[in-house]
Amino acid sequence: MAKHVIFLNLIMFLMVSWASAQPSRVIFLGESHTSESDHAGQLEVLKSLEGAPLILAAEMFTSRSERALMELTETPLSEELWKQEWGHPYELYAPIWEWAVGRVQIAPLRPDPSFTKRVKEGGPAVAVAEIDTLLLGPEPYRQSLSEIFAAHLPPDQEMSDEMLNSYFLIQCFWDEYMAWRISRLADQYPEHRIAVLVGYGHLHPEFGIPARLKRRRPDLRYVNIAFSEERRELCDLLWTLRER
Repeated sequence: MAKHVIFLNLIMFLMVSWASAQPSRVIFLGESHTSESDHAGQLEVLKSLEGAPLILAAEMFTSRSERALMELTETPLSEELWKQEWGHPYELYAPIWEWAVGRVQIAPLRPDPSFTKRVKEGGPAVAVAEIDTLLLGPEPYRQSLSEIFAAHLPPDQEMSDEMLNSYFLIQCFWDEYMAWRISRLADQYPEHRIAVLVGYGHLHPEFGIPARLKRRRPDLRYVNIAFSEERRELCDLLWTLRER
């Protein structure tokens, strides 16, 4: 009996938590890119939002694909577009795109690769000229990224300050750009909510996209949703998949 009470209390807690998140304009749906359960959870949340105006902003696409995405009203994503924009298997995301086409507008979230190249070569000022501001920091973020970057280097290669500075600049730029992009979408579609498909690495509460969006647009209420217990500390809510 006690187990049933605990289970019912958990269900009630999740329902109340989700209800409290409903007024949010921006809903971050985190993911590990190769996790089938994360993508299944994202789709469940999207279906729960169906019926109200919604924009689906996706890290999988860069701004160069915006026109192609705008034209997706009846036909599915082409294999050519997908291979151009994202390196992970289409099958992992297929149920989301099949649901989205004809229901919601898909919007790209990442910058055009040519813009990233210009920022890498010209520094923060190149980004600021277009997206108004770029916070290079905070320092704990730099330390965290240095450990990640070092772990991906070949065993015989040492990390130089120049390499770390370039890596840190681009990571901050991507997070800042995506926050700027969400802000622009909120202005472009004032009656819509914005669901954001993005990797958990961009959702750190202190230096990820949400923190940068809050600094830019304190008027935009948002909520972060995780789909696995190990990512719970990054997000406001943990979404548990329905039994299949």
